[in-house]
Amino acid sequence: MCNPICGDGIVVDGIEVCDTGLVIGCLKCTDYDTGFFIDPTLGIIAQCGDGVKAYTEECDNGLLEGCDLNCFKNPGYHCTENSDGNSICATQCGDGIISGNEAC
Repeated sequence: MCNPICGDGIVVDGIEVCDTGLVIGCLKCTDYDTGFFIDPTLGIIAQCGDGVKAYTEECDNGLLEGCDLNCFKNPGYHCTENSDGNSICATQCGDGIISGNEAC
């Protein structure tokens, strides 16, 4: 039996869980990277709403205020990441957009 080549884009059943051919989304072909899941149609994609900002997501704070259902920043919010990869979103006073609990 030949050994599978991790990173060639071919999933060997029973040995590899995933193989994107890329670094993103698949961890050493044995598991999905944190923040990713498998979609039967689209393949490995970032999982919006899990609290981990991954790949194409602008933010991901577990679907809290400031980050929308598609993991894009809501107007008037500024988002940063903490050391765990979680997004922390807050209103940005003075940007001309009243959002969150801003009075003006």
